[in-house]
Amino acid sequence: MKSPVYCVLSLLLCGATSSLCEAQQKSSQLSPTETVDLFLTAQTAERWAEAAHYLDRQALERIRQREVQNNDSAYRFPWTVEKLMKEDASMPREVAEYEIRRMDRQAKDFEVEKTWSYEFADVENRRDLQQLAGDRLAQSWLKAHSRGYRTTQNSAACQRIGGAPPKAPPSVGLSQRTYRILGQVVTDSMAYVLKEDGYDGKTSNPLADIGIIVPPETFILRKVAGAWKILPSVRTGASIVSIDCVVDSASRREKK
Repeated sequence: MKSPVYCVLSLLLCGATSSLCEAQQKSSQLSPTETVDLFLTAQTAERWAEAAHYLDRQALERIRQREVQNNDSAYRFPWTVEKLMKEDASMPREVAEYEIRRMDRQAKDFEVEKTWSYEFADVENRRDLQQLAGDRLAQSWLKAHSRGYRTTQNSAACQRIGGAPPKAPPSVGLSQRTYRILGQVVTDSMAYVLKEDGYDGKTSNPLADIGIIVPPETFILRKVAGAWKILPSVRTGASIVSIDCVVDSASRREKK
């Protein structure tokens, strides 16, 4: 039996974060369709803590471990002088040493690009990626896969380097979309939910006129401790937003 103090603390915390507590209390009773619907609602509103509750944490941890390994110089840079010379017996040691130095420089430059940012936002270095866990891990993944958050971050990056966002705002190409859940298929401990985007309040895809058909998005869920949890997708193309900065000539003149 829970102590009165525990109950009072729980009530106070839930009073402060009512949406999150409501999600936690109801999650075990939700169907896969309801889980996806609540997740998308929270994600669109950028209620990261609430949306993170519906994600499969074990799957997120596996993605994090993969990114840590992929950005390990020992993993990405397995060559040595001896290995190169073994591959090509005619290669002089001096040439092999030069090639290793060149590949080492390239590996270091590659790490600076922070390739993990496609999966986890606001992680500046590999050490922070190694320490990412729990709610921070889930929310970082959500932000990295959010069109709105990506657009805001990229626009801010343009401002920092003395440029300006494109004259046509990114929202033109990434307008707020409605969606509808088409249905679900449940097989034992796994479930599949189909979601179709709407455009300007319509379910038809405007790209269909030029022969581009966008299929419904599939969410995969699994049962975790009696509740449905969404398996995070890996590097969803639609979530990667790239903005070319327009150089602000006035800012450039000021810097000179």
